[in-house]
Amino acid sequence: MKPALVIVDMQKYFLERGGTVNAEVIDVVVRRLREAKKRGEVVFSVTYDGAGENCEKVSDELRGYFNVVRVRKGQDDGAGRIKLAMIKRGVKVTKFSLVGVNLGYCVLETCKGLRKLGYDARIDKSATNTHGSEHVEAKYYKKQRSKQL
Repeated sequence: MKPALVIVDMQKYFLERGGTVNAEVIDVVVRRLREAKKRGEVVFSVTYDGAGENCEKVSDELRGYFNVVRVRKGQDDGAGRIKLAMIKRGVKVTKFSLVGVNLGYCVLETCKGLRKLGYDARIDKSATNTHGSEHVEAKYYKKQRSKQL
């Protein structure tokens, strides 16, 4: 079973506030998205209801991809909505890699929620900002592969 990529709150609304996300983070998220698409993975685009659409680069990359599951969340962590979307679409995934803005809150809470539901969920630290990272325990991070020389 292939893992899934979860893109959390890459909306213009969040990117324009606080100034904690730089262009490099957006580029890494887009790179992770392209990699997931090449492997045919399911991509969950989780957006906060009422905060608009994803930023242009992410929206452009998602457009036309057959395996995107769009999930809108409210004040919850979004995990239950991801599970419900998987049931509705007949998607079977047990492993998730999370990317997005607000590492110490939105991304972390979605990761914790997925874990509470019994899934293997990890945060790709290189594809998040550092806002709130002091609250994130190492166990939530995706293990980085060491590069072979």
